[in-house]
Amino acid sequence: MAHIILGHTEAETFYAEMETEADELASELMLPRIGFRNDMKTIDLAGLKEKYPHASWEVIARRWSDERPAVMTIFDNNLLTARYAPEGLACPSQPIQPEIDTIRECSVSRNHIKRSITNDIRLHLQAFFIDDDRGVERVILLTQPQSEDF
Repeated sequence: MAHIILGHTEAETFYAEMETEADELASELMLPRIGFRNDMKTIDLAGLKEKYPHASWEVIARRWSDERPAVMTIFDNNLLTARYAPEGLACPSQPIQPEIDTIRECSVSRNHIKRSITNDIRLHLQAFFIDDDRGVERVILLTQPQSEDF
């Protein structure tokens, strides 16, 4: 729908720039930035999914990671399927050990987990277990660095 609103026609080849533009518009339509920012102050990712049921967990997590900023990591059936960092936030391409441990614990317990790590690096981790009965068990991890170490 965003492609149509933006005037992207079928005759055109969809370039990465057009996809990004359409994704941004769709995100804004589903999760209005100002309302979402206010909601993030008091509601975690699971609560945001309840408030915005029309948006996918991934879209909500991506918006969250852009606003906070945080690294979003997705594991589907215990396999890494996505790792996203918003512009300006550097992160390793693979999860580090505290992230892996949190993802495993979330997957085994089938519960959401929140924790802070304050060893060599300082991180705030939030892992969300999602099983929507489609044969995919998903864990979405949001990692917020508390220093420049990440």
